[in-house]
Amino acid sequence: RYYSISSSKSYVDGEIHCTVAVVSFRTRSGNGPLHHGVCSSWLNRITKSAVIPCFVRRAASFYLPEDRQAPVIMVGPGTGIAPFRSFWQHQKFTMHQPQFAIAANGDIPEVQCNTVEEAGQAVKHWDMALFFGCRHPDLDHIYKEEVAELVQEGVLSKAFCAYSRDPNQPKQYVQDQLKREADYIIQKLLKESGHLYVCGDVSMAADVTKTIQGVFREQAGMSDDQARSAVEKMRADGFYHEDIFGVTLRTAEVTDRVRNAARKSGCLRMFVYLRLISCVCLTRAWNIIVQSQEDVSKTLVNAI
Repeated sequence: RYYSISSSKSYVDGEIHCTVAVVSFRTRSGNGPLHHGVCSSWLNRITKSAVIPCFVRRAASFYLPEDRQAPVIMVGPGTGIAPFRSFWQHQKFTMHQPQFAIAANGDIPEVQCNTVEEAGQAVKHWDMALFFGCRHPDLDHIYKEEVAELVQEGVLSKAFCAYSRDPNQPKQYVQDQLKREADYIIQKLLKESGHLYVCGDVSMAADVTKTIQGVFREQAGMSDDQARSAVEKMRADGFYHEDIFGVTLRTAEVTDRVRNAARKSGCLRMFVYLRLISCVCLTRAWNIIVQSQEDVSKTLVNAI
């Protein structure tokens, strides 16, 4: 299983943190046997001294922008918050230890300063905003206290949360929060050329894409085609990043293309198959007719 690393090697050197939801579910609409997630359940059972066999796979395009003046908007419901924890840990480290600031995508020093004061002036800090979503504030709002402290410290400029199962308020998802903060989205993504990061489930990522397109249409006066083109341009230029449960790719786009190609090729194959079947059936029918005619002729000859 692939899990997004939820820690920065600068902030917690020698450690790797993961944010894992322990999976358990029942089949047959909840009436079937109880099933447990293989990897998450194993991680939940092992002792603290256990050895975990693992390897690290780099997410080529899912890291903080080199331009520290570029705004960063992070969208991650549930355990999709994992990679963003590494982002804010990296930011916190460089804010508290600016003389040791390293690049967002490596460990090459960005500044060479003699004092902390000089380094603090030289190193800019990303304008980070977090959009998080979960079911209930008292059940699965992970890193709630940590995020609140980060906002107070200025590591995060804003933090929004949507609850989908809070009885005290209407059902909300991260997409609803993005719509509510439409002016902020336009300002940061279009006017200030910010970066958008999305991590989580494939269907959620697709909904976020549609939401961003909708915000562009309604708030920036774009047509449907212009809004889609704007999002595609962000992707092509490296301003729209997706980490779908640890696999970094343009999931919705790739999935749609594969499905469309499969449909087209499937229809073509079905047409060919039907033609072949019809030809075979006609051939067999003709053979039966010919054979029947021959049998009838033989019968008449014998009768005469």
